[in-house]
Amino acid sequence: MSIMLQTPSRASTASSSSFQPISRQNTMSSYDGSRSARQSKRYSMSALYMSISANEGDLQIEDELAKAQKALRDLNVRYLDSRIALLIQNRMALEEQNEVASHLEDALEMQQGVFPNDDKTQKYGNLLFLLQSEPRHIAHLCRLVSMSEIDSLLQTVMFTIYGNQYESREEHLLLTMFQSVLTYQFDNTPDYSSLLRANTPVSRMMTTYTRRGPGQSFLKSVLADRINGLIELKDLDLEINPLKVYERMIEQIEEDTGQLPPHLPKGITGEQAAENPQVQAIIEPRLTMLTEIANGFLTTIIEGLEEAPYGIRWICKQIRSLTKRKYPDANDQVICTLIGGFFFLRFINPAIVTPKSYMLIDGTPAERPRRTLTYIAKMLQNLANKPSYAKEPYMAKLQPFIHQNKDRINKFMLDLCEVQDFYESLEMDNYVALSKKDLELEITLNEVYAMHSLLDKHHDELCKDDNSHLAIIMSELGASPPQLPRKENRVINLPLFSRWESAIGDLTAALDITQEEVYFMEAKSIFVQVMRSIPATSGVARRPLRLERIADAAATNRSDAVMVRKGIRAMELLSQLQELRVIDKADQFSLLRDEVEQELQHLGSLKEGVITETQKLQEVYKTIRDHNVYLNGQLETYKSYLHNVRSQSEGTKRKQQKQQVLGPYKFTHQQLEKEGVIQKSNVPDNRRANIYFNFTSPLPGTFVISLHYKGRNRGLLELDLKLDDLLEMQKDNQDDLDLEYVQFNVPKVLALLNKRFARKKGCKGPNVPSHLTVSGMAGRIRQPVDEAALEKYISEHVPTIKTPIDLKQFGFGQSNPTYQITASDGQRFVMRKKPPGKLLSKTAHKVEREYRIMHALENTDVAVPKTYCLCEDDSVIGTPFYIMEFLDGRIFEDFTMPGVEPAEREAMWRDAVVTLARFHAVDYKKAGLEKFGKPSGFYSRQINTWVTICGSQEKAVDIETKEPVGKLPHFEETVRFFKNERLQPKDRATLVHGDYKIDNLVFHKTEPKVIGILDWEMSTVGHPLSDICNFLINFYSAKSPGATPYDASGFLPGKTPGLPQPEQILEWYTEESGYDPRPEVPWGMSFSIWKLAGVCQGIAARYALRQASSEKAKQHAVTRGSLAKFAWALAKEAGADETGTKL
Repeated sequence: MSIMLQTPSRASTASSSSFQPISRQNTMSSYDGSRSARQSKRYSMSALYMSISANEGDLQIEDELAKAQKALRDLNVRYLDSRIALLIQNRMALEEQNEVASHLEDALEMQQGVFPNDDKTQKYGNLLFLLQSEPRHIAHLCRLVSMSEIDSLLQTVMFTIYGNQYESREEHLLLTMFQSVLTYQFDNTPDYSSLLRANTPVSRMMTTYTRRGPGQSFLKSVLADRINGLIELKDLDLEINPLKVYERMIEQIEEDTGQLPPHLPKGITGEQAAENPQVQAIIEPRLTMLTEIANGFLTTIIEGLEEAPYGIRWICKQIRSLTKRKYPDANDQVICTLIGGFFFLRFINPAIVTPKSYMLIDGTPAERPRRTLTYIAKMLQNLANKPSYAKEPYMAKLQPFIHQNKDRINKFMLDLCEVQDFYESLEMDNYVALSKKDLELEITLNEVYAMHSLLDKHHDELCKDDNSHLAIIMSELGASPPQLPRKENRVINLPLFSRWESAIGDLTAALDITQEEVYFMEAKSIFVQVMRSIPATSGVARRPLRLERIADAAATNRSDAVMVRKGIRAMELLSQLQELRVIDKADQFSLLRDEVEQELQHLGSLKEGVITETQKLQEVYKTIRDHNVYLNGQLETYKSYLHNVRSQSEGTKRKQQKQQVLGPYKFTHQQLEKEGVIQKSNVPDNRRANIYFNFTSPLPGTFVISLHYKGRNRGLLELDLKLDDLLEMQKDNQDDLDLEYVQFNVPKVLALLNKRFARKKGCKGPNVPSHLTVSGMAGRIRQPVDEAALEKYISEHVPTIKTPIDLKQFGFGQSNPTYQITASDGQRFVMRKKPPGKLLSKTAHKVEREYRIMHALENTDVAVPKTYCLCEDDSVIGTPFYIMEFLDGRIFEDFTMPGVEPAEREAMWRDAVVTLARFHAVDYKKAGLEKFGKPSGFYSRQINTWVTICGSQEKAVDIETKEPVGKLPHFEETVRFFKNERLQPKDRATLVHGDYKIDNLVFHKTEPKVIGILDWEMSTVGHPLSDICNFLINFYSAKSPGATPYDASGFLPGKTPGLPQPEQILEWYTEESGYDPRPEVPWGMSFSIWKLAGVCQGIAARYALRQASSEKAKQHAVTRGSLAKFAWALAKEAGADETGTKL
C-alpha cells in the first residue's frame, strides 16, 4: 500500500528560506524543556568563560589526527600502483624515471609555502574565515556547482575548511551547513519518494560526511568483528537466487555423474527454478541462516547506539524535524524510512558490502562471503525502507525478518534522533574564536585557488548584495588564479581572521548579554572552580550547597592564595547580584545554586565522556597511522626499485632531441619464427617466403605492426599496439597476440621492441606514455576551424569562458570532431561540431540532438557534462557546434582497462552498468523530452533508418581509387530477418543512448565511478535492450576473432581478472532496473553487431571522401564486411534461415 503525503501550504510552513538564522528561542533541545531560555543562556556562557581559560594542550591529539588524515589522503598511491610496477619491470626511460620519482617525493611530503605577498595572505585568510564561520555561503555554493565539481569541493570543505573532525566548533559549523542544504532539499523536492534518493550534491555530501574520522571509528568498533567472523567462512554458500542455485546444482550433478537427468534441463527461467523441489530444499536452511546472521548484525548495530557519532545522529534528527515540517501528517514509519535511507544506505551498507575500502578487513573477501555480505546489506536496507521485491522476487522469502524487526528498527532510528542541539555551544565557540588571534588553516594553494574559482564562477548568485562581506572580499581579490602544476603546489598555514570582528565588549552587546549576566556567569564559574578544588568529604560540599559558606571557606583558606582571591571575589559577586536583584538570600540564592549544581553534575559525566572519547580518538589515530606506515612502506619500495633501475640505466645525459618516428624495421616470416616471436602461423608454407612484417614506432610507447605480401603496395593488415597493453598481458600471463594470420608470443614481442626501439639517450627501454586521462588526450588539430570567429562568438555569447582561448583537438570523436578549449583563466571546456563537407546522412552527426538531451538531463541523477551553448549558425565556424563542461577523469579506449587492479576493474564495470540503469529509469516526459522520439516501434524505425543510412553510405566513391564503398554482405536477408515484427522485442519506451560503451564514459580520476557520459548523437526514445547489447558487444566479438577492428580476446572468460562476464552484467542490470533483458539478448545482439557494421561502413564512406583520415578510422572501415557477416551468423544462431525468416 502506497503512502500519500500532502505537502502543506506555504503559509503553514516555518519558512521557505534555505537557511534559517538560529535564535535563542528555537535552540532548546528536548532535554532542556525544564530550563528557561535565560538559564540556558547562562549555562552556555559560563562554559564560555571556562573554555577561554582551558589548557590548549588538550587539542594536541585532535591536531595530530587531522594532520594524519590529510597526509593519508594526499598520498597518490593509486597513480603509483597503476604504472610503476609495470614500467619499472620494463626499464623506463630516464625522463620517465624522474617523473615518477617526482610523484614519489611529492606524495611523501608536500613542501611548505606561502602566498606571494602579505596582501593576498590577509585577503584569503579573511575569505576562508568568513566561509568557515558563516556556513550559509558554502551551503549555497554546494547547490550551484555541477556534479563533476562537487567531489573536489566536498574534499576541501569536509577535510580542510572543517578538517579538524574532533573540534566542536568546526564540526558544529559543518553540521549547520548540512542543515541549510537539507532544508533547501526538502523545500524544493515536490515528491516525497525522491527525497534523499537521487545522486545529488546533498547525497554526495552525506556520503562524504560519513567517511570522516568519527564515522570510520564507529564502523570499525561496531562492524569489524562481525564482518571478519563472516569472511572466515569461505566455503559457506548462502545463495538464495533460485536460478543460480539451480545452475550450481545441475553443474555439480553433471560433474559427479557425467550427465543430467531429463527432468533437469538447462536454460530454464528463474520462475521455473524457484518451483523445483530440490532447489527449494537447498534454499530453505539458507534462509534460516541468513536470518540469524542478519539478526546478529542488526543487534550489534542497535547496541552500538550510544557509540554512533554525534554528527550522524544530529543529521538523522534534522531529517525527522524537516519531514514533520513538510509533511505534518507523516507517521513514524515514513520518517524512519527517510532516516534509514541515510543511516543504512549512505553509512552502514557501503561498509558491509565493501569492507576493505573502509579498512574493516585486511584482505579481499572470497566470492561466497562477499555475496553473503551483499544479502545482509539488502536485508538491512529492506528493513529500513519499504521493501519492493519486483527486481528480486526471491528476496520476498526473507519477509519474516522484516516483520520480526520492524518495530525494533523503527525505535532504533527514532532513538538515533535523541541528541541535544549544539547552537548555544556554537555561539560560545564562535565567541572564543573571535577572541583568539592565532587561528590557522593548513591548506594547499590549489585548494585556495579552486575555492576562489568556484566562488568567482557563481559570483552573481552568491553576491547579490554588493555590500555583503563576501561580495567585498571577492571584489578585492579579483579574478581567480589558475591551478598550479603539481610541483609548484604548496601547503600553507593560512592565518584566519575577520576584518569585521568586534571587541569583546561590543560582541557581548551584540549577543544581548547584560552586566547582570556577566556577573552571574562569573559567579557560577568561580563557585564551580572552588567546589572542584574542595575535597568531597568537606562539610561545605554537602547538598544542598550553601554558597555563602563556600565563599567564606575559600576566602579563609590558609594554604592557597589563589583560592583566597576566588573566595573574596565570590563574596563580592554575591553581594553585587543581590543588589541587582538577580538572586535572593532568602531562598539561599537558589537560582545560582541550582545552576552550579547542574554544572558540577554535567562536568562529572563530561569527564568520563572525555576519557572514553580520547580512547576512541587514539584508536582511530593508531589505525590511520598504521595504514600510513603501510603506504609509506610501499613508496619506499618503489623508490628502491627506481634506484636499481637508475643504476642499470647509466649513460651520458644529452640535450633532449625532438621525438621522431622510429622504423620501420623489416622482419621476414622466417626471422620472427626463428626468434620465437611467431608461435603459430596460418600462412601456407609455400607463401611464407613472400611474407614480411614492418615494425614502426610513430610515438613513444606506440607501435604499429603491419603484415605485407611481396609485390603488393598495401599491407594485408595493421595492428596498433600500446606498450601498456603488452605489459598488462604479460603480467596476466596472456602470451598470445592474435594477428589473424599469425599468433605472436607477447614476451618475445616485448623483447624485440626493447631491443629495436630502445631510446639511445641514456635509457634501455622504449618510452612509455603516461596514464590515459582526459587532460592528456588533446593535441594537434587535424580538422582546423576558424579560431578567431569561434573566439568572437564565445566572447559575445558565453561569458563564462574567458577569452582569448587555446584550441586543441581530442583523438576521440570519430563521428563528430571534438576539441578542448582552454580559457585565459585556465578553465577548460569541450566543443563538439559536425564534420566538415557534405554529409552522407541527414540523420547522423546531430550535435544539436546531443546538446538537447544533455541539457535536459542536467537536473537528473544521470552523470552528464554541463552544457553552455548551442550554435546552429553555420556561418560561425562552418558547422553547428555546442560547448560543454570539461570532465577531467579517465577514459579507457581499451575496455579491459589495463593497469587497473581486478577489484577496481569490477567496480568500474559495475558502476557503468548501474549508471546505464539509472539513465534508462529517467522519465523522459518529465525531463521535457516527450518529443525526443516515438515511444513505440523503436526497432522497426531503427531498421528503416539504418537501411536508409547504409544505402547512402554504400554509394560513396573513394576520391583516389574511384571504388565505391559497396553494400554490406548478407544485407537483404539480414534486413528481412530484423523486419519480422513478430520476432522483435516488445516495446519498452525509455531513453536510450545509442552508443553506450566504456570509451564513451569518463571515470573519476581515483575512484571507480562514472562522472560523465559522452557521445549522445544517436540518443532517442527507444528500447533499453539496444544499449545493453551495444555494451556487451566485445564479449560476443571475442568469440569471433577478426570480426571487429580490435582484439577482443581479453573479454574471454578468465582472460582479464576482475572483468565481469555478460551473465554478471545482466544480473546487475536486472537488479538495478527491474527489467530482465536476458530472453531478448540474442535478437538484440545480432542487431547491434549489424548496426556496428553500418557505423563502420559510414566511417569507410567518410574515409573514402577523406572526411576522416586517421589510422583508427581506416581500421574501422576495413572491418565493416566481417562485422556484417558476424551479425548474420548470430541471426542464424537465433533461428533465421537463408531467406531471413524464422525456421
